[in-house]
Amino acid sequence: MPPTRITFLITDLLLGGSPLMLRDLASGLQASGSGGVGSDFEVSIISLKPLPPNNRSAFPSSEFRIQNSEFTPSSPHSEFTTLNSEFKLKIASLNLSSPLGFPRALPRLIRLLNQTSPHILYSILIHANLLGTLALPFLKNRPKFIQSIHTLQPRPRWHWTLQGLLAPRADALIVPSQPILDRIALHGHFRKGIVIPNGIDVDRFAHATPIPPAERPWPAGARVLGYVGRFDPVKNLDLLIHTLHLLNTPDSTQNTLQNDENTLQNDAKALQIASKRMQNRAVLSPNETQIDPADAPFHLALVGYGPDESRLRALSTSLHLDPFVHFVGPTTTPDRWYKCLDCMVLPSSVEGFGLTIIEALAAGIPVIAPKTPVTSSLWTPGLPGQLLENPTELSLANAIKEVISHSQSSISAVDHVRTHFSTQRMVQAHAEILKNF
Repeated sequence: MPPTRITFLITDLLLGGSPLMLRDLASGLQASGSGGVGSDFEVSIISLKPLPPNNRSAFPSSEFRIQNSEFTPSSPHSEFTTLNSEFKLKIASLNLSSPLGFPRALPRLIRLLNQTSPHILYSILIHANLLGTLALPFLKNRPKFIQSIHTLQPRPRWHWTLQGLLAPRADALIVPSQPILDRIALHGHFRKGIVIPNGIDVDRFAHATPIPPAERPWPAGARVLGYVGRFDPVKNLDLLIHTLHLLNTPDSTQNTLQNDENTLQNDAKALQIASKRMQNRAVLSPNETQIDPADAPFHLALVGYGPDESRLRALSTSLHLDPFVHFVGPTTTPDRWYKCLDCMVLPSSVEGFGLTIIEALAAGIPVIAPKTPVTSSLWTPGLPGQLLENPTELSLANAIKEVISHSQSSISAVDHVRTHFSTQRMVQAHAEILKNF
């Protein structure tokens, strides 16, 4: 049988949860085959936004640069670029810089879709869902149409109103968690809803090599909390920075709230510990002698980038946390950074899936995150870490200290992720649906 042609339409291909999921899904489908002969799918990808530079792209390729040009009927670059990779993924960009460009981008999308003539058009995220819906009536051969949403953030509200209007135009919705379907149902009906959890390459994270100590921006012996992802206001990273400030506040400040007969004794001991900690808080190079872990201040590694970075840097400065907050920058090897952390903290409560939770668990790192229907669906008793109801600075600080000091796991986090959230499982679930769609 000839392969099923599928075109994915996505808002952008920047490093992030949805583009990374698409990278693994597209390459997995392209590599699938019946009996090891050929492929069951022929995959192409269209990005609404310009293709990003390699260090910020989920699909690094030196060939991206030739696709960031205007599409015209005579343009030599109007064809898809074949990604220089094992699976030869075809990728194109509409070079859309804002929604105001939709009227100009729509004819380009229609031409590209008529060029690929897909059996299935699979759009991911609200802007792609809208543009795909608008293009559908103008295609020579109407494909089956799948829409997908990967977030639960409540704002902007018009996103959900619009998605409620778009959903009935799709033949199916595929989402990574049930709460997303529940939210869409509040704004409109849809024909068919399917939940397929995202997946990761478990071995990549389980067997990653840590970043060498000399290349880490924090001193040797530091207790390091970490966050991996985009820096966006919805991620609630302010809570994490304020919690770090609380954790590194001298114990005597917290002990003033106690009113028992041991208060003075406790305060004296706390002052001694605080004095020793302040001596350790001089900026140390990673090659200097390790300090006593019990007296080491906490450090925070923020791995990623995003529009909120300048504001978060200013907040860290205002709280005198510059020596302890480390902006690592974008990375294509998050697996190696996870291995350097004592604990991964996800402060956001509006995740549509929580990819970094399963990545950290696969890397063997305990996780602390808000308890929501989504995170609860990823969790099972016995995993290292905690889910917190409506975390505050104090509850998050207490959980961090407890998890780092007494992190125990009664089940294998790697086995849990491999069983429920592997790339193979995600690709297989999609393949079974798409082949018979």
